Amino acid sequence: TPLYSSAASDVYKRQNPTFAVGFDLIDDFRSSPDSITVIGPESILKTISSVPTKKIELNEINSSVDIPVELNISPSLSQLNLSHQSVSVVANVGKFTEGIVNVPVTIVNVPEDLIINFFPKEISVVFYSSLEAYASIDGTDFTVECDFNLLTADNNYLNPVLVKQPFDVKTAQLKITQLEFIITSTTVSYTHLTLPTN
Repeated sequence: TPLYSSAASDVYKRQNPTFAVGFDLIDDFRSSPDSITVIGPESILKTISSVPTKKIELNEINSSVDIPVELNISPSLSQLNLSHQSVSVVANVGKFTEGIVNVPVTIVNVPEDLIINFFPKEISVVFYSSLEAYASIDGTDFTVECDFNLLTADNNYLNPVLVKQPFDVKTAQLKITQLEFIITSTTVSYTHLTLPTN
């Protein structure tokens, strides 16, 4: 007599969506339910980590998604008892827009005996967010840093890095990637004044 058991299996969603201009995902696609129960021989269950859905085409999406889709039951799965034959593919979709904010630059890891002056003191950050979140986003939600320790003979620019951005921002990009600077110590000073345009 074969040994039978059950397991919860994550549902793998298959889609390659396109969105209407100005629309995008607020959160990721998910399935409802997100797992199903599979009953059958334990030897087969051990080989199953997920159950795929049939491929669905989602084009020019301009509203939230809640679409029933059948599971893609392969010959190996046909020997098993599945708690569901279909699931719903769900996603929150909204209008998105682009914004720009000015963010102060902080230099980290500067030795105590050095003073560094740099320009510009603020960098423009271009971000992409939902229209709903856009109004609540400002420059204080972002953090831009340059690490003094990364200055070397081969890399003698200050390179700003975006180290923090709001959860509601889908993408963000710095308008400037290299800064000019002047370093002063108690014995010597030098300058590097090339500012590449972006």
